[in-house]
Amino acid sequence: MPDLVLRVPLRSGVCRWCRCTWDDPCPPGCAWVDQAQTLCSECEDFDKALRSAAGRQRAVEAFLIGREAAEDSAILIALEAAERRVTRR
Repeated sequence: MPDLVLRVPLRSGVCRWCRCTWDDPCPPGCAWVDQAQTLCSECEDFDKALRSAAGRQRAVEAFLIGREAAEDSAILIALEAAERRVTRR
């Protein structure tokens, strides 16, 4: 089975997952957690989860079967980040 490759554009001052910015932060607020300012505090757990195979599998399952089945808080945050990203385009 081929590997899945995620290409995420990195732009300083814009979160790589939810696309929040300094002027338009996540509710109820967030902060940059990396020096390059490409990852906000609301998406940090999701970013960490994606770094493991199990985390990626949980994220895909939650996306496919819906929020009701997602029990992992990082995955719920991921779904919310994905929703924000879609609405910010």
